[in-house]
Amino acid sequence: AVVSTQSTGGDVYRSQLDTWQPRPPTPSAPITVLTRQTIKLHEALVSVLQPDEIQTVFKGVFCLFRKYFEEQLTKHGLMNCGSNPKRHGIVGAELSHYIDNVSFLEFVGDTDDIFHDIGTR
Repeated sequence: AVVSTQSTGGDVYRSQLDTWQPRPPTPSAPITVLTRQTIKLHEALVSVLQPDEIQTVFKGVFCLFRKYFEEQLTKHGLMNCGSNPKRHGIVGAELSHYIDNVSFLEFVGDTDDIFHDIGTR
């Protein structure tokens, strides 16, 4: 059975992103922690799950990241503000750090379809 991403990642993502602020330095401590936790989760699962199961888990993990990050964008007035929030320098740097470090992980699938329009819907 595939691990529930809600239980494996939800609390960690929510608690880390609740403290996130759109200000220097980048990457921020919460984004750095989440990047490390995502990589550790991958390391733990890659030897016990099939590739399609890993892809399913990480789609859920990335959707949780997106959900909680967008909550912070809304909180800080950066969501749907007439332009793409990724163009806000700090937001773009934070997202780039996370995506660049997790998108190379084996079997996680395409991250572009999840993150390409973050903050605009």
